[in-house]
Amino acid sequence: MNPIREARINKTKFFVNDQETFLRQLWKETSNHIKLSNKKGLIPCERLNGTSDLRWEDYKLEGQNIFESFQDLQFYDYTKHLDRAAAFANGKLPSNYHLTFSRSENTSDATVRDLLKRGVNVAVVYHKELPETDFGGFEVINGDETDLRFADPMGKVVGLKYKPSAGEAEKVKPFIRQTKTLAVEVE
Repeated sequence: MNPIREARINKTKFFVNDQETFLRQLWKETSNHIKLSNKKGLIPCERLNGTSDLRWEDYKLEGQNIFESFQDLQFYDYTKHLDRAAAFANGKLPSNYHLTFSRSENTSDATVRDLLKRGVNVAVVYHKELPETDFGGFEVINGDETDLRFADPMGKVVGLKYKPSAGEAEKVKPFIRQTKTLAVEVE
Protein backbone atom coordinates (compact mmCIF):
# COMPACT_ATOMS: atom_id res chain seq x y z
CA MET A 1 0.00 0.00 0.00
CA ASN A 2 1.09 3.56 -0.65
CA PRO A 3 2.74 4.88 2.57
CA ILE A 4 0.93 8.23 2.35
CA ARG A 5 -2.42 6.52 1.96
CA GLU A 6 -1.59 4.15 4.80
CA ALA A 7 -0.69 7.10 7.07
CA ARG A 8 -4.01 8.80 6.24
CA ILE A 9 -5.93 5.61 7.05
CA ASN A 10 -4.07 5.23 10.35
CA LYS A 11 -4.77 8.86 11.26
CA THR A 12 -8.47 8.36 10.48
CA LYS A 13 -8.56 5.22 12.64
CA PHE A 14 -6.83 7.14 15.47
CA PHE A 15 -9.45 9.92 15.21
CA VAL A 16 -12.40 7.48 15.16
CA ASN A 17 -11.11 5.11 17.86
CA ASP A 18 -9.73 7.61 20.39
CA GLN A 19 -11.00 11.08 19.60
CA GLU A 20 -9.92 12.73 22.86
CA THR A 21 -6.32 11.52 22.55
CA PHE A 22 -6.34 12.53 18.87
CA LEU A 23 -7.49 16.04 19.79
CA ARG A 24 -4.88 16.33 22.55
CA GLN A 25 -2.21 15.36 19.99
CA LEU A 26 -3.59 17.89 17.51
CA TRP A 27 -3.48 20.65 20.13
CA LYS A 28 0.10 19.67 21.05
CA GLU A 29 1.24 19.62 17.41
CA THR A 30 -0.46 22.97 16.77
CA SER A 31 1.30 24.51 19.78
CA ASN A 32 4.65 23.11 18.57
CA HIS A 33 3.96 24.42 15.06
CA ILE A 34 3.43 27.93 16.43
CA LYS A 35 6.62 27.77 18.53
CA LEU A 36 8.74 26.49 15.63
CA SER A 37 7.31 29.06 13.22
CA ASN A 38 8.00 31.88 15.67
CA LYS A 39 11.54 30.60 16.22
CA LYS A 40 12.12 30.66 12.44
CA GLY A 41 10.51 34.09 12.03
CA LEU A 42 7.58 32.68 10.08
CA ILE A 43 3.87 33.40 10.44
CA PRO A 44 2.09 30.11 11.25
CA CYS A 45 -1.21 29.04 9.75
CA GLU A 46 -2.95 25.66 9.53
CA ARG A 47 -5.19 23.85 7.11
CA LEU A 48 -6.80 21.03 9.07
CA ASN A 49 -8.79 19.36 6.28
CA GLY A 50 -6.20 18.24 3.76
CA THR A 51 -8.21 15.26 2.53
CA SER A 52 -11.30 15.49 4.76
CA ASP A 53 -14.15 17.93 5.31
CA LEU A 54 -14.59 17.75 9.07
CA ARG A 55 -16.48 20.42 10.99
CA TRP A 56 -13.60 21.29 13.31
CA GLU A 57 -15.71 23.96 14.98
CA ASP A 58 -17.73 21.11 16.55
CA TYR A 59 -14.80 19.22 18.12
CA LYS A 60 -13.90 20.45 21.57
CA LEU A 61 -11.20 19.74 24.09
CA GLU A 62 -11.80 21.03 27.60
CA GLY A 63 -14.73 23.10 26.35
CA GLN A 64 -12.99 24.84 23.43
CA ASN A 65 -12.61 24.06 19.77
CA ILE A 66 -9.17 24.49 18.22
CA PHE A 67 -9.99 27.96 16.88
CA GLU A 68 -10.89 29.17 20.37
CA SER A 69 -7.79 27.55 21.86
CA PHE A 70 -5.46 29.17 19.31
CA GLN A 71 -7.13 32.53 18.66
CA ASP A 72 -3.97 34.13 17.20
CA LEU A 73 -3.50 31.38 14.62
CA GLN A 74 -5.03 31.63 11.13
CA PHE A 75 -6.84 28.45 10.08
CA TYR A 76 -8.27 27.76 6.63
CA ASP A 77 -9.96 24.98 4.70
CA TYR A 78 -11.96 24.09 1.64
CA THR A 79 -15.47 22.71 2.13
CA LYS A 80 -18.16 21.12 -0.01
CA HIS A 81 -20.75 21.70 2.74
CA LEU A 82 -23.02 24.49 1.60
CA ASP A 83 -24.27 25.11 5.14
CA ARG A 84 -20.70 25.71 6.34
CA ALA A 85 -20.05 28.13 3.48
CA ALA A 86 -23.25 29.97 4.43
CA ALA A 87 -22.19 30.05 8.10
CA PHE A 88 -18.84 31.51 7.02
CA ALA A 89 -20.62 34.13 4.87
CA ASN A 90 -22.84 35.06 7.82
CA GLY A 91 -19.92 35.44 10.25
CA LYS A 92 -21.01 32.43 12.30
CA LEU A 93 -17.65 30.67 12.22
CA PRO A 94 -14.64 31.76 14.26
CA SER A 95 -12.94 34.89 12.88
CA ASN A 96 -9.61 33.05 12.58
CA TYR A 97 -11.13 30.36 10.34
CA HIS A 98 -11.42 31.01 6.60
CA LEU A 99 -13.43 28.73 4.34
CA THR A 100 -13.41 28.46 0.56
CA PHE A 101 -16.34 26.60 -0.96
CA SER A 102 -15.29 23.82 -3.32
CA ARG A 103 -17.60 23.52 -6.34
CA SER A 104 -18.53 20.03 -7.51
CA GLU A 105 -20.38 18.83 -10.59
CA ASN A 106 -23.55 18.91 -8.45
CA THR A 107 -23.24 22.60 -7.55
CA SER A 108 -25.51 24.82 -9.62
CA ASP A 109 -24.22 28.00 -11.23
CA ALA A 110 -26.90 29.91 -9.27
CA THR A 111 -25.49 28.58 -5.99
CA VAL A 112 -21.97 29.60 -7.01
CA ARG A 113 -23.16 33.11 -7.94
CA ASP A 114 -25.04 33.44 -4.64
CA LEU A 115 -21.97 32.49 -2.61
CA LEU A 116 -19.74 34.84 -4.60
CA LYS A 117 -22.20 37.72 -4.07
CA ARG A 118 -22.07 36.98 -0.33
CA GLY A 119 -18.26 37.27 -0.32
CA VAL A 120 -17.45 33.56 -0.22
CA ASN A 121 -14.67 32.41 -2.54
CA VAL A 122 -15.47 29.37 -4.66
CA ALA A 123 -12.79 26.97 -5.89
CA VAL A 124 -13.45 25.74 -9.42
CA VAL A 125 -11.39 23.26 -11.44
CA TYR A 126 -10.85 24.15 -15.10
CA HIS A 127 -9.55 21.88 -17.84
CA LYS A 128 -6.68 23.72 -19.51
CA GLU A 129 -6.85 27.48 -19.07
CA LEU A 130 -8.32 29.79 -16.48
CA PRO A 131 -10.84 32.31 -17.82
CA GLU A 132 -10.61 35.94 -16.71
CA THR A 133 -14.20 35.86 -15.47
CA ASP A 134 -16.89 33.22 -14.99
CA PHE A 135 -20.39 32.73 -13.57
CA GLY A 136 -21.68 35.97 -15.08
CA GLY A 137 -18.67 38.23 -14.65
CA PHE A 138 -16.99 37.21 -11.40
CA GLU A 139 -13.20 37.52 -11.49
CA VAL A 140 -11.23 34.29 -11.60
CA ILE A 141 -7.96 34.34 -9.65
CA ASN A 142 -5.18 31.77 -10.04
CA GLY A 143 -5.50 29.38 -7.11
CA ASP A 144 -2.45 27.37 -8.19
CA GLU A 145 -0.03 30.17 -7.24
CA THR A 146 -0.48 29.59 -3.50
CA ASP A 147 -2.67 27.57 -1.16
CA LEU A 148 -3.10 30.43 1.31
CA ARG A 149 -6.78 30.96 0.54
CA PHE A 150 -7.30 33.32 3.49
CA ALA A 151 -5.03 35.83 1.70
CA ASP A 152 -7.31 35.96 -1.37
CA PRO A 153 -9.66 38.90 -1.95
CA MET A 154 -13.23 37.94 -1.10
CA GLY A 155 -15.98 37.00 -3.54
CA LYS A 156 -13.65 35.54 -6.18
CA VAL A 157 -13.61 32.35 -8.21
CA VAL A 158 -10.44 30.48 -7.23
CA GLY A 159 -9.42 28.86 -10.49
CA LEU A 160 -7.47 25.62 -10.29
CA LYS A 161 -6.15 23.82 -13.36
CA TYR A 162 -6.92 20.13 -13.54
CA LYS A 163 -3.82 18.02 -12.94
CA PRO A 164 -4.30 14.34 -13.78
CA SER A 165 -2.44 11.95 -11.50
CA ALA A 166 0.44 9.90 -12.87
CA GLY A 167 -0.76 7.20 -15.23
CA GLU A 168 -4.26 8.65 -15.45
CA ALA A 169 -5.60 9.19 -18.93
CA GLU A 170 -6.22 12.85 -19.69
CA LYS A 171 -9.99 13.05 -19.96
CA VAL A 172 -12.51 15.59 -18.88
CA LYS A 173 -14.12 14.57 -15.59
CA PRO A 174 -17.62 15.75 -14.56
CA PHE A 175 -16.31 18.17 -11.89
CA ILE A 176 -14.11 20.06 -14.38
CA ARG A 177 -15.72 23.29 -15.56
CA GLN A 178 -15.64 23.72 -19.31
CA THR A 179 -15.22 27.28 -20.49
CA LYS A 180 -16.71 28.45 -23.73
CA THR A 181 -14.27 29.48 -26.43
CA LEU A 182 -15.48 31.96 -28.98
CA ALA A 183 -14.36 31.31 -32.52
CA VAL A 184 -13.80 34.50 -34.48
CA GLU A 185 -13.75 34.34 -38.23
CA VAL A 186 -11.13 36.48 -39.90
CA GLU A 187 -12.10 37.72 -43.35
